[in-house]
Amino acid sequence: MNFQPIFDAAYTSISEQGAPGYDQTRGTCSYFSKDINGHEMRCAIGHLLPDQMARELGSTMQCMHNLADQINPAVAERFGLDISDNTEYWTLVGFLTRLQTAHDEAAEVSTDEEFLSGFRREMREVAKSFALSTEVLDR
Repeated sequence: MNFQPIFDAAYTSISEQGAPGYDQTRGTCSYFSKDINGHEMRCAIGHLLPDQMARELGSTMQCMHNLADQINPAVAERFGLDISDNTEYWTLVGFLTRLQTAHDEAAEVSTDEEFLSGFRREMREVAKSFALSTEVLDR
């Protein structure tokens, strides 16, 4: 299963966003929220989902583990992955969980600059774990 396009999309989207997808009201990371200036913000997984789905999930739940049955098929369809096999399904769950963990752990810092640096560092570990290229991290 080729996770490189998913990895690249998640990193690029967060890097362009410049800050974590964080719901100030709830004090948690969010698939979709708005910052204090009204800008749309998404977490690593939120950027991989169709817009409407991210908005719906952003307002109701936060945990990737509880949403695998909704998120997995949406991400698989967008990136052309076949998850009909149980092993492939759970491999994708593991990968997406690791992407979200990279986002959430990096988000525990106080500034956006520190977040981006930490996110890049965390994503290097994800790439290492899944034998992915880190080219996108060095652009």
